Amino acid sequence: MNGSDEIRRAEQLASDLLKLARSEIAAALRFLDTALFRLKDEESDVSRFEVDGEKIRYSTAHVLRLAAEEEELLPRDLLHMLFHCLFSHPFRGGRVDPLRYDLACDIAAENTINELELPFLTCRRQYRQDKVIEEIKKRVAPVTAEKVYRLLLQSPLSDGELLAIREDFEADDHDGWYEPALTAADGVPGRDGGEEKDRRRLQERPSAGRWLETGRAVALDMELFSADWGTKAGTLRRTLASLRRETVSFRDFLRRFAVSDESLSVSDDEFDYIFYTYGLSLYGNMPLIEPLEYREEPKIGDIVLAVDTSASISPGLARQFLEYVFGILFEEKIFAASFRLLLIECDTEIRAETFFTSKAELTAAAEKMTWIGGGGTDFRPVFGRVNELLAEGAFTDLRGLLYFTDGRGVFPAEKPGYDTAFILVESEAAPPAVPPWAMKVVIDEKEVRVV
Repeated sequence: MNGSDEIRRAEQLASDLLKLARSEIAAALRFLDTALFRLKDEESDVSRFEVDGEKIRYSTAHVLRLAAEEEELLPRDLLHMLFHCLFSHPFRGGRVDPLRYDLACDIAAENTINELELPFLTCRRQYRQDKVIEEIKKRVAPVTAEKVYRLLLQSPLSDGELLAIREDFEADDHDGWYEPALTAADGVPGRDGGEEKDRRRLQERPSAGRWLETGRAVALDMELFSADWGTKAGTLRRTLASLRRETVSFRDFLRRFAVSDESLSVSDDEFDYIFYTYGLSLYGNMPLIEPLEYREEPKIGDIVLAVDTSASISPGLARQFLEYVFGILFEEKIFAASFRLLLIECDTEIRAETFFTSKAELTAAAEKMTWIGGGGTDFRPVFGRVNELLAEGAFTDLRGLLYFTDGRGVFPAEKPGYDTAFILVESEAAPPAVPPWAMKVVIDEKEVRVV
C-alpha cells in the first residue's frame, strides 16, 4: 500500500468517526436532530476544530488523535460546537475581550454538556472543570456566556491564569469568529473605559438569523421530549427558552399601551418630497402636492403604575423604577397632550393612590415619595380598585396597567378588561410565572424581554 492510499484511508476513517459521533448525539438527544445536521463537515488544514455557523472544519490528524486519546472526545467536541451556534456565541456582534469571551463561551458550552449526564460524553477534562464551574454557579445562574463574560471582566485573575483555566474547557478555535485584530492605533474602549488594543469585533454572519430560528425550533422540540429529562439539562432548557423571547426597547414596549392620537406634523410616510420640490422648481411657489400636516402617532393617554411595596421590593429599587419609567414616558411622542397617570402603592392592600396629570407633578412626587408597606404581596386589591375607578368614569381611555413587583403573590382569577404587564427586574433566579392573560416583562439596564 502506497502513501496516497494510506492518506485516503485515514481521511475516510476520520470522516466515518465524525458521522458516528453525530449519530450518537442524534440518538441520545432527539430534539437536536435538525440542528446537528445543519453543520457540514469540511476537511481542512487546521490544527483543531473550527465552526462558523455553516461548517465544521477539521483535520484528519486532529480527529484521529482525539479518537485515540478518548472515544468520548469526538461527540463531546461536536456537541460543544453545536451549542456555540445554538447559543449564538459567534454571532453576538460588538467588540469584546477575546480571551474572556472565548473562555465564557467554552464554559457555557461545557457546563451544558456536563448537566446532560450522558456517559458517552463524559471525559477526563470534565472532572478538571468541576471546581471552576462550582465557583461560577455560586455567582451566576444559569451559566450562560453573557453572565460568565461579565463575571470574568470583573475577575482579578490574570490573562495567564485565565489561559490555564481555558485549557480544560477549550474544544475549538474561535479566531475565525472575529474580524482581523485591531492595532494599538485603532483605539477601542476597554474594560476600564480607556483604550485597549486587545478588543476585537465579532463578525456579522448571514447564518446568525437562521441559527436563532433553529434555536427556537429546538426549544419547542425539547418541550416534547421534556419527560425524558426531568430536572436535567436545566441550563440548556433555560438558554433555549430565552431564544423564544421577544426583545424590544422599553420605549417600544410602552407604545403597546398607547392610544391613537392625531399629532400636528408632516407625515413622512405619506408625503412625497420629489413631487413637492419638483412643483416648486417648475412653478415657483406652487407645489404639485401639499404636505399632509397630520399623521396618527401612538400616544399614551391613561395608564396605571402599581408598585409592590412588600418586604421583597426595596424602596430604593422601586424609586429607581419610577424614575426610569417617568424618564421614558416624558420623552417626545410618548405621552398624549392630555393624560392621567394613577400611581398605586400596594402590598397585601392598597397603601396609597395618587393621580398625576403633568410632568411637574410626577417629578416632584418622585423626589418626595415615601413607601408604605412591607408585608406580603396580593395583586388583587390593585385590580379591584382599577375596576372601581373604571366604573366611576375616572379614566377616559385606560390602555394598561404596569405592575412593578417580584412576581410572587396572589393573582386575580379573571382577566381584566385592559392590558396588564408585570414588570420584574432581572435576577439570577428564574422569573416566576404570571397568568396567561398578562405579559411578563423582565427588565435590565438596556432592554426588556417580553414573554
